[in-house]
Amino acid sequence: MKKTTSVLLLLFKTSLFFSQTTQLINESGFKHNYVVGPLQFIEDAKDTARLKYIATLKVSDKQSNLQSPAAWFDLIKGKAKESGANSYLVSEFLEDDNSMSVILKFYFAGQKFLEQNKQRAKFDSVILFNQTRHLKDTASFYLNDKQILFDPLTYFVFETKPYVPYYVATSVSNVTAKKILIKKVQKARFFIIPSNKSSFVLNRSSLEPNSVGIGIGGIIVTFGRNAAYELGYDVGRFLFALYSLNKVE
Repeated sequence: MKKTTSVLLLLFKTSLFFSQTTQLINESGFKHNYVVGPLQFIEDAKDTARLKYIATLKVSDKQSNLQSPAAWFDLIKGKAKESGANSYLVSEFLEDDNSMSVILKFYFAGQKFLEQNKQRAKFDSVILFNQTRHLKDTASFYLNDKQILFDPLTYFVFETKPYVPYYVATSVSNVTAKKILIKKVQKARFFIIPSNKSSFVLNRSSLEPNSVGIGIGGIIVTFGRNAAYELGYDVGRFLFALYSLNKVE
């Protein structure tokens, strides 16, 4: 049987990757000569007394969908490294039908704090986001053959048990269901449910290394597999912090 693979030819406006504007405000003037490692999200917002505040960053975008903030993260990491920051908090997130903006606080943390912070990370859970973020959108997927509906402006979380398989599918057919197996004491995993249930596009660094896709000039052209797409932990954690500000329990 011949398989027909639909390819999403990404003709997104170039502005998706170049429409962001950044503004570094309230700089503290703190400088250091330490090597700046990977940027970490600060898991406990109340535990910043041991940190050195560096600056506040505002990022704005004319786009208004999940692709915009996911694409921001590389920009944020670059700005953090330039300013000497290795940790951050999300303090404000604003959006309307035409634009989005986020305000983050940059800090420098010592190695002991960073190690402790890793232990506070979210474990043994799966977090799913919808690709688009409009109230009229349908955010849905199938978890072990049961349909789940959730608010497209936030996310859906389910806790996992060690070595128990979970199947996430975008349609009832379950043909391309994503098998998720969380090992004992493993960091949370993050996925995007495509809005048309057939494709999703992001820059390569936002995706897990084993995601299906081909790169063209920094843009991912993904095959229409009708499947959820896994994000790297750092960008997933950023989105989780961002949209938690809109979450109503």
